[in-house]
This record gives sequence, structure tokens and C-alpha cells, in this order.
Amino acid sequence: MTIYVDSQYPLMPHYSKLKSLINRICIETDINVSGISQRDARIWSIYNTRRHLNTLKQILLAVSKKKRPSPLKILNASGASSGHQDFSLSACLEYLDISYEYHCIESPSSKYINNEYFLTSASHHKISFFWHDYSSGSTPKLPYNNYDIVLFTEIAEHLCHTSFLDSLAFIHSCQNPGGSLFLTTPNLLSIQNRIKLFFGSTSGIYWGDGTLNRQQNSYGHISLYSADRLTRILQDTGFTNIIARTTNYGLPPYSLSNFYKPFVLNLLKPLSWIVHGSGSSIELSAHNTNDFVRINLET
Repeated sequence: MTIYVDSQYPLMPHYSKLKSLINRICIETDINVSGISQRDARIWSIYNTRRHLNTLKQILLAVSKKKRPSPLKILNASGASSGHQDFSLSACLEYLDISYEYHCIESPSSKYINNEYFLTSASHHKISFFWHDYSSGSTPKLPYNNYDIVLFTEIAEHLCHTSFLDSLAFIHSCQNPGGSLFLTTPNLLSIQNRIKLFFGSTSGIYWGDGTLNRQQNSYGHISLYSADRLTRILQDTGFTNIIARTTNYGLPPYSLSNFYKPFVLNLLKPLSWIVHGSGSSIELSAHNTNDFVRINLET
């Protein structure tokens, strides 16, 4: 199977199949683990499928850089949550016949880890867990430090800055010399946030930051970053070959009322193309090698 991976867009013969596979897993997982309705699961799947496809592209780039035909070692350092990201990505690798070892750091207090569907899916996709809570103020202790790619997706916004810096230092220490980091987080300077800040409001930008959240160790969006600030922080941590961009997965279903959502989506998306660095999400990759512009991957 030949897979073309470009630094900007994945050019894969099986793109439609992979997209359909991810979409189905997202819907099934949200229904059976998150417990939301089928309608809401389908709405969420549009947003999450776009996000997971972009993560898959980064994983395939990591595959292409391996010097020897050993299993790809993946660490999701951001937690499984309901599991649809990890289940989707591992299913795609299985479909592409790419050998992998998939490890995930998850909080022992996660409300999903005793769910039967979650446990069955994790076992089916050969996902191993290390239990750790970032809010404890310590970094995880892992038996491995040779990961080809570490995922840190949609968690930076939930961490205090000290925990975030500690997490980046930990990730840097457990990568292969040629390993990669892929980080995603909401963009502080998204076009919708710029409009809100212009009118003097932070409504919907920061949330879940109260005393009860602290007591439950369950913060919402308490720390937001811009692409240039994240780049500077990663450089300071020791990462190299950093590529940061903003993109639009679409607005999450909770962000707007159903009445205004289609109008705002249609209005803001073209604006984010015009205004530099104003997409709704930041995608940042850090590669410890220079040969990632365009690769012909044979498996």
C-alpha cells in the first residue's frame, strides 16, 4: 500500500474509507461511553472526525520517518476521555496494516474507565493505560522513553501553566531522538475570540474555572494560548523543527445556540482565512528531524 503524506495535506488513496471509519467510531463511542443521544453524537462526530484525521496525518508522518521496521510506538499523553480518538486512530492503523504499540496516560478518577464498551474497545485495539492525574503536581512515571510520536491533544487548555510546562518537559524526555510531538488546543486568538474581546467579553472563552472545579480536579478552559506563544514555550522546553498553524474543525456543538450556529459558522470561517492565525484551533507539531516535507510511504 502506498500512502502519500504531505506537510500540509494528507493524500491517501483510502482517505474516504478512513474518514468513514473514524466517523462511525466517534458516533458509537459517544453513544455507548459518553451517553449522549444519537443526534448529538452525529453532530459531535463532524467536529471530532476532522480533528482525528489531522492527528492521523501526523502519525503517518512519524511512520514514514522510522529507520527500521519496528512497531510504531505511540503515547497519548493527553488522556483518553471517552476514547473515540484512541479507538479511531488505532482502527485506522489496523486498516492500513501498520504495526503499533499504543499507550495512553489516563486519570484513575476518569468516569469512563469502568464502562464496559470503553474497556472492550481498548482491549480490542490493544491500548495499554498508565494511570496518572496531572493535577497531582507530579509527572507520570513510565517504563518506556522511546516513543515515536506523543499526542497532547485538547488538554493544554485544562492545565495550570506549571502543570503544562512540567508535562512538556516530561514529553520531551520520553521521545525517541527522532520522535515527534503533536499538540492541539483552542486558539486564544481565534476570530470569534477576537470579536468577543473587542466588545469586552470573555464569555465562552474561559469556563469551568471555579472553586467546585478545583475541588473535583476537573477544570474547563482555564489556559488559552496563541500559536506564537506555544512555539516560544516549546522552543524553551527543547523542542525543535516546530510547525504551528491554526485551523477550523468547526465550532463544537456547545459553543453556540442551534439558531445562530449556521450563520456564525458561515460568517467566521472565511474571516479566519483572511486574518492570519485566527482559526478556532491550534495544531502544533515538533519534529526532531528535517526530512518531513513530503514522503512516499511504502508499507
